[in-house]
Amino acid sequence: MGNAFDGNDYAEGDTFSPVTTATFSSLDIALSCFVACPDSFNVALDSNSADAPSTVLESFTVAGASLGSLGSDNAPIVLTSVLNPVLSAGTQYWITVAAGTNNSIEWNFNTNGDTSDQAISIDDAATWFSPSGLTPGAYEVIGTASAAPEPGSALLLFWGGMLCGAIRCRGWRR
Repeated sequence: MGNAFDGNDYAEGDTFSPVTTATFSSLDIALSCFVACPDSFNVALDSNSADAPSTVLESFTVAGASLGSLGSDNAPIVLTSVLNPVLSAGTQYWITVAAGTNNSIEWNFNTNGDTSDQAISIDDAATWFSPSGLTPGAYEVIGTASAAPEPGSALLLFWGGMLCGAIRCRGWRR
């Protein structure tokens, strides 16, 4: 991402769809500095529109100087959510990286066989081309499953409240 020395300002995005509804907690992402990374850059969690990144749900600013060099065994960057948006099961979302003109950043390839859609931008995330056909980058979205009451529990609570009310009313009559 960033400067690829061809006059374009690249950004990249990868898709994921949670299997359960969850609150977004953090993101681990494997990025490396290719040539120079003097400036801060943005990593974002985006909604999906027409198979491309859309509205930013949460954004993180990362210091370019914090990246290890490409080819080294760099630890993933851990980005902790502050907004904790709820991610709906089966809905497609995007993780995007926009690096600016002065940085030259590589998103390390995944090694788990992920073939989800990837998008590329040549104007620093203003417009997107998807699917790009490239191998998705390595990242892990971490969330906390949302606890929803079972319908049976709600019905039991309702009838228990009705029973308590009936007993109380009966007690007043005596």
